[in-house]
Amino acid sequence: MTSALLKTLLLLLACTSAAAAQSLALKLVPGYQMRIEGTSNLRDWGADVNQIDIEFVLKNSVATISDLRPEVFEKMTLNIPVQGISSSTRGLTGKIHKYLKKKKHPAIIFALEQVIAVEQKGDSTLITAQGIINAAGKDQQVTLQVVASADENGHITISGSQPLTMTGFDIKPPTAVFATIKAVDAFEVRFNLSFSR
Repeated sequence: MTSALLKTLLLLLACTSAAAAQSLALKLVPGYQMRIEGTSNLRDWGADVNQIDIEFVLKNSVATISDLRPEVFEKMTLNIPVQGISSSTRGLTGKIHKYLKKKKHPAIIFALEQVIAVEQKGDSTLITAQGIINAAGKDQQVTLQVVASADENGHITISGSQPLTMTGFDIKPPTAVFATIKAVDAFEVRFNLSFSR
């Protein structure tokens, strides 16, 4: 190996290491909660999200929650397998999978576009962000507000709820029993997710 080639390789390795050191990839802590809740003219319904794959990257300058600023959020992508969504009954679980078109679109994906604002509220931080949710093959842009807090273990917890509509994903609200039971178009996703370094 020539001296020039060796120097080039060492320079590339140094640049790669420096870039990696500037980013902080957070890991999802077990015990997270995410639930989809809706209603109909007869009763409320709900389903739990039992599997989430998340890529969450901040700039490495974040040492405490007070360091959170819009510019420190590098990436957040959530991948939710439809198969991992379940309700208290097999029938409802099957219908949720059907309307989400599980076979053709096996995952719900959220991709963060930008963090608009970060506001400190005592021990918590209010984050306003924009992103795109893809469900049943349809994109829907959303603006969401979440609360970020830190615990004694240094974990960052993000919690909140996001109102959505079925028709926003081109899903016609289901009906049953000759249309006497009708699902309401609006529903909500509630979440409480904790991350470690």
